[in-house]
Amino acid sequence: MAPRREVVPRMFWAVVVGLFLGALMTKIVVLFMPDSAAREFLTTAVSASLGPLSIDLIAVAFVLGP
Repeated sequence: MAPRREVVPRMFWAVVVGLFLGALMTKIVVLFMPDSAAREFLTTAVSASLGPLSIDLIAVAFVLGP
């Protein structure tokens, strides 16, 4: 097993490269795939935020938190 001092930089670069490749793949999918369920699935973005959690289940919608 690698010493601890080598693990953290390797994990950092793995995350950076993964984010870059994921963004690149998303751009390629947007450019070349026709409108379809697969394109919608592959290009759906999730945004994180702090604050109340809102849940919309079509029939019922509610908010948890202040």
